[in-house]
Amino acid sequence: MPESSPESSPENSDDPRVLYAADRTVLAAERTYAAWVRTGLVALVGGVGAKTTLGGVIPEWLILFNATLLVLFAGFCFVAAVWRNLHPGHDSPRRSDVRQIPRALLVVVNGGLLVVTAGVLLGVWFGRTGASRRGLACRGFRGITSPSRGRVTGVAEAQGRICIVGPGSVGGLVAARIAAIRPGQVRALARGATLGAIRRDGLRLDDGDGQVRTVAVDASDDPAALGPQDVVFLCTKAGALPALAPSLAPMIHRGTVLVPMLNGVPWWFFADYGGALEGRRLEAVDPGGVVTAHLPPGQVVGCVVHLAASNPAPGFVRRTAANRLVLGTATPDGPDAGPDAGPVRDLLARAGFEAEVASDLRYEVWYKLWGNLSFNPISALTRASGDRIGADPEVRRLCGRMMEEAGAVAARFGLRINSTTEERLAIAARLGAFRTSMLQDTEAGRPLEIGALLGAVVEIADAVGEDVPFTRAVFGLARLLSEGLERG
Repeated sequence: MPESSPESSPENSDDPRVLYAADRTVLAAERTYAAWVRTGLVALVGGVGAKTTLGGVIPEWLILFNATLLVLFAGFCFVAAVWRNLHPGHDSPRRSDVRQIPRALLVVVNGGLLVVTAGVLLGVWFGRTGASRRGLACRGFRGITSPSRGRVTGVAEAQGRICIVGPGSVGGLVAARIAAIRPGQVRALARGATLGAIRRDGLRLDDGDGQVRTVAVDASDDPAALGPQDVVFLCTKAGALPALAPSLAPMIHRGTVLVPMLNGVPWWFFADYGGALEGRRLEAVDPGGVVTAHLPPGQVVGCVVHLAASNPAPGFVRRTAANRLVLGTATPDGPDAGPDAGPVRDLLARAGFEAEVASDLRYEVWYKLWGNLSFNPISALTRASGDRIGADPEVRRLCGRMMEEAGAVAARFGLRINSTTEERLAIAARLGAFRTSMLQDTEAGRPLEIGALLGAVVEIADAVGEDVPFTRAVFGLARLLSEGLERG
């Protein structure tokens, strides 16, 4: 039987059916390659999604396991795509009208995908787990999503878990009012006599009308017992946060919204700020970075408190003046923009506060500080109420000089106060014989909140090269007073 010559083999035939079959073979191989790559990309996205959206929903180890499995499968798909193309299981057709993609190019492309996969795997292992800051304001918050920012802008769902850390005067007012509209959902992290009173008698509130109302609040001194929370109001003294922040870890997941209601310059002030002080950590309020490490600025909805309340007894709160809260996202810009302040404002407004969202939260913080950094320490040093401080010409002049210094410091980092010192002093005068929080702390023998009110201003002044002799002198005097109070 005669042997077939190369010219007579089917592969070299001019039969159109043979040529069409060769074309289909090449295209089928490329479809197989594309299917493997597509499957790998879907698995890769699934691994990233598991890492960034499941915080607080399933255990951390399970998130890590699932994300790792998906990313490794993606890498397998990218390898299999090239291997299958290089080893199709039959000889590649020698004649085809379809030009094949060079195999070397496929190897380079999939090699790049494997590098990306390795980077994602490192992110899965060493990155932070949780809900995306942009896509979810907090677990338990629901609403319409802003198409421009991807944030949640609606109102809180009924099942949201809310905790007030430090149910003293302001914290107790917030806890009592929210508990009245959200029975069974409010927790409080308290200690000592306050904890005992809340557990025994509930949280009592005189909302300025002379009538005392009692609400039930689940209180504990153990953050782990309270468990993960959706919204955490931080109502302690700013000076207590460095020691307190690490212990709050059991309550906070990546989707938790943090709402600090503190006096003075907060630890998050220069996060996402821009300019020369972008991201600057203030030792006066965040020594060693411990607060930022445990309370990320990207989860903060800041709050400036414009109201007065007191604690006549443990577990008993009395509102004495005003009712305004000004809110804003601490990190409003960039790819890791923080949670929308709208849902928190809606919650507080329903609870009875005059709550609003500021267009420039840092301006609101500094404007309040502008008055507080003089009146607060001077009231503590002199035991004088606000009306007496404003009425004494020499003391009033000292307050004015300290305010001028604070205004000059703010101007150095790009923030200008749209008011005069006399206008700000006039606002204080209209409040009458008010007793500042620092005066109340002095009378109660508690350490003073000088770090956030004075120390931070002096530290910023040093950073921007602004001389603040009056503020520095009052800071030194207040520091000596606070040290004396700590020693008893």
